[in-house]
Amino acid sequence: MKFPVGRQQWRTDSQYQVWRKQVLRNANYRCEVTGRKTRLHCHHIEGGTHNPKLRFSPANGVAITPKLHKHYHSWHGQYKPATRESWNRFVRLYEAGALPYSRRGRKTLQVAVWVSGGAVVLSLLIIVGVL
Repeated sequence: MKFPVGRQQWRTDSQYQVWRKQVLRNANYRCEVTGRKTRLHCHHIEGGTHNPKLRFSPANGVAITPKLHKHYHSWHGQYKPATRESWNRFVRLYEAGALPYSRRGRKTLQVAVWVSGGAVVLSLLIIVGVL
């Protein structure tokens, strides 16, 4: 299978498979955020496309659930270069329950607000055990 030139073509490299196996082994085949032992994706902390020197470094990878991987890229932006800072911030927000799909420590309170004669419902997030 050929990828567009310059975009993820490196994923077909045998080094990628070695990297992936090492990341999973380092995580003891569990999601490094949720602890779940399920099907896992390997995520580059520093984007592999934008950081070729870190592309195959196991220290630059985390094992996470496919759902969490999708949420990270939705939150961060699909085509923005991933960074260690953005990954750490995402994990802190997730663990604090500050993201809509976080399961721990969040409660939602609905409040009605009147704007120009029409009612608008806002969902406010109450964080328990904040950052």
